[in-house]
Amino acid sequence: EQYTIKASNLTGDLTVTPPSGFEISLTSGASFTSSSITVAQADAESGSGDIVYVRMASAGSSPSNGNVTVTGGGLSSTENIAVSGVITAAPNAGTLSGTEGVCMGGSTTFSSDGDAGGAWTSATTSVASIDGASGAITPASAGSSVITYEVTGTGGCSNASATRTVTVTAAPNAGTLSGTESVCMGGSTTFSSDGDAGGAWTSATAGVATINSGT
Repeated sequence: EQYTIKASNLTGDLTVTPPSGFEISLTSGASFTSSSITVAQADAESGSGDIVYVRMASAGSSPSNGNVTVTGGGLSSTENIAVSGVITAAPNAGTLSGTEGVCMGGSTTFSSDGDAGGAWTSATTSVASIDGASGAITPASAGSSVITYEVTGTGGCSNASATRTVTVTAAPNAGTLSGTESVCMGGSTTFSSDGDAGGAWTSATAGVATINSGT
């Protein structure tokens, strides 16, 4: 907050004193002190007066209230400026957790150990979407997306955010098998698949037929 100190017919400088739990300054955003400061007579009597900036002290209790006092300069009595304030805690997005790798068709949920009530967003919704309230992630396509949890700041505090990446993997595809299903003893046949390459072949009854695991 800021207050204008303006007076006339002074006999000297003014003394401005903050109440307990507050600090004052003649400079916006700097040089705050919990001690008294002096407003020069010439500045107070100038056309625009002098501005005193007031803020809560970091070690002050919350909420706090009191009076900034203006004395001296030949004033007949102390002038009081009522001030009050509340210290607002900075928002905390915390650290995010949850399984980062998920298969297409599966799901995962991210969570935060920070403040509740934040909002979840996905940077690449074509890869994965996320429920803004619960953090439940639904895969959409193979790839990676940065997930953000953001908590809104209040009382002049900036928003806080934390991120974690989810990676979606395409589900394996064994395809459809083909090949001659009947074979004479002493002969052979080969099965094949139109699915993903690199899989392994096995026979459930090796006493009847064996199969090369690689081909």
